[in-house]
Amino acid sequence: MKMRRVITILALLCGFVSAFSQTRKEWLIHADEAFKLEDYPSAAYYYQKVLDPGTHGSRDYLFPYDIKAFIAPLDSTPADSTVKPTSADSVVKPIPGDTVAKPLVVDSNMPKNITQRIGYDYVVHRIAECYRLMRDYDNAELWYAKAVKTESKKFPNDRVWYGMMLMTNKKYTEAQAIFESITADSTKKNTYTYKRARTGLLGCYFALDTNSFKKETEISILDTNVNSSDASAVFASGFYEASIELLVTSARKGGKVTDPKDKEEDPYYLCDIYLISRKDQGWKKPEMFEGPINTGMHEGAPVISINKDMLFFTRWNPLDAKDCGIWMSRFMNGKWLEASKLPNVNIDGYKSMHPSLSFEEDKLYFSSNRPGGKGGMDIWYVTIDDAGNPGMAINLGSNVNTTENEVSPFYHSKTTTLYFASDGHLGIGGLDIFKAYASETDTTWTKPVNMKSPVNSSRDDAYFIILNDQKTAYFSSDREKCTGCNPSAYCYKLFEVVKNPPVFSISGKVFDKETGLVIQGSLVTFKDVAQNLQPFLLITNDSGYYESPLPEDFEFFIKAQKNKYFADATSVSTKGFTESQHFIRNFYLVRIPAGEIVIEGIEYDFDKATLRPRSKQILDTLAMFLELNNQVSIEINSHTDIRGSDQYNLVLSDARAKSCMDYLITKGIDPERLKSKGYGETTPFAFKDKDGNETKYDEPYIKALRTENEREAAHQKNRRTSFVVTGETKIQIRYK
Repeated sequence: MKMRRVITILALLCGFVSAFSQTRKEWLIHADEAFKLEDYPSAAYYYQKVLDPGTHGSRDYLFPYDIKAFIAPLDSTPADSTVKPTSADSVVKPIPGDTVAKPLVVDSNMPKNITQRIGYDYVVHRIAECYRLMRDYDNAELWYAKAVKTESKKFPNDRVWYGMMLMTNKKYTEAQAIFESITADSTKKNTYTYKRARTGLLGCYFALDTNSFKKETEISILDTNVNSSDASAVFASGFYEASIELLVTSARKGGKVTDPKDKEEDPYYLCDIYLISRKDQGWKKPEMFEGPINTGMHEGAPVISINKDMLFFTRWNPLDAKDCGIWMSRFMNGKWLEASKLPNVNIDGYKSMHPSLSFEEDKLYFSSNRPGGKGGMDIWYVTIDDAGNPGMAINLGSNVNTTENEVSPFYHSKTTTLYFASDGHLGIGGLDIFKAYASETDTTWTKPVNMKSPVNSSRDDAYFIILNDQKTAYFSSDREKCTGCNPSAYCYKLFEVVKNPPVFSISGKVFDKETGLVIQGSLVTFKDVAQNLQPFLLITNDSGYYESPLPEDFEFFIKAQKNKYFADATSVSTKGFTESQHFIRNFYLVRIPAGEIVIEGIEYDFDKATLRPRSKQILDTLAMFLELNNQVSIEINSHTDIRGSDQYNLVLSDARAKSCMDYLITKGIDPERLKSKGYGETTPFAFKDKDGNETKYDEPYIKALRTENEREAAHQKNRRTSFVVTGETKIQIRYK
């Protein structure tokens, strides 16, 4: 492969032709063909030749998904006096930070209507599109600004993409103005432009919100042994030995080439897989991964099985943008075998890349623009059998995938969390890193959550991987200028994420449930469910408010109480959280009534005091209530209907009340807090209407009822078990 001479497919097909012999129309044909073949660097060059035949120079680019090197065709056109020619050996300029495009120079011999005949608005639009698709955001912003000024109605999305490029270049206020002008026209709510502008507008709000910064997260770029000036890119890492060793993708000096004797092959343009190991507080120099994995093609985005007997990786062709697939190599008899392209995962003419294995190694996640997706690159998965053979590809669905691009999946099996990068979800610019949680079957996913800054930046952030302890992670970003490559260039470098221990806190208020007024001086008690910590107490202030920090990895039972009120309780847990959380827990206390409280559902055997199973379940609930309200004493009352003799009913009801009390004692309730009494038919059920008039279900009232069903319902009301609060001790600030 001649990396410096034979790069563009178009050049191979058409040959290098003198610019003098070509018309602007021919340049346009070449540009459109290159655009169709996704050779965007070549297309951008040719489109600029349409506008200015004096365009010179070479361009080399690093893509987030792959690497493409572009060398301009040999050109004998006399150099324009405003343009300094560059050699075919110019340094790599990673996307998106190439030098700003020079102003348009119009040939004085160009007929005045040439731009109308060629389509100036079309050419400028296409140049802007090329730079956007190359993720060269600086030049994309410049050319979309030109495209918007043409006010062409042919390309309505140019305005929204101009806003997106401003946003990616951290010009949020300017981008916000663009998006607001687009979304002001509500008649276009169903258009792509409106929806994309709406997402961009929310993204600007999100980026400018101080809460979008995660204080407990610290990031740092890996040292120069990894991110060295010898490398044009370092990205797409995977774990090899937990946090000790990583497999990384890098294009760097000393990489693999087809023919080492051919001096025209430059490994600086080619991606290979390397192994990096920790050394003290830093990292050792990358070592080329062993075996026949790395070739004169691009290799990267590796993932290795737990037993280190299968390696999945991406291999792509620098001469064909669509020749990009996932390959697998096996480790047998002490060596890695030649890799093979995975069936079902790869489809000719479409890209499949970024493999990620589940912990059980029964699923392989990957990104692809294959048919059947939601648009752009999507996240897919296949099941893997014991022999490593993949099943049919399944799309992760619309919660994860959008009409834009979702790439670089990483599945964290311990927490069933999928990390991925997207420029379609609500983000702060370029590709942002998101996480979504899987259902039990891993077939449905929650709405993705943005990882916020400092993990995400206004530019491209991707290839996120995280250790099982969820305290250390790695990702790739082009947020910093690549001074080793070119002063104005941006390229992917590898970053480490260290999460400080999360901070937890709780606050809330205590209210009177009936009136809604706050209750000051309420006691709020926190008890560790596992009983490893001593309980602690809080007292609500004049506003009924309390607050407190909480320790990590604990579950608390919380009770709020106040004399003359029944207590209220809840729980809160900091277990399993890896990010800081603030919990809000309010309490609503019910004032202790003066009269009886009916215990609905208590049943006995016929003509006996024996409790039925259903009654015991209800009394279990009463026992928990008494444990919560350990300051009150009660009397259990039992009542009968008016049928039967007075004396018989008194004896039966007294026995039933005592059976309830005895059952509560077996549940641990202090006998000193309990009394029981049977009232027979002496205190029939009574209620008051809204005017305060009392009605008793006594014998005259029941006999006056018209139907047997009404009379039986009244008898049922009288056959009741209830309790009344007979005493209350003062709530003490102490533990029992």
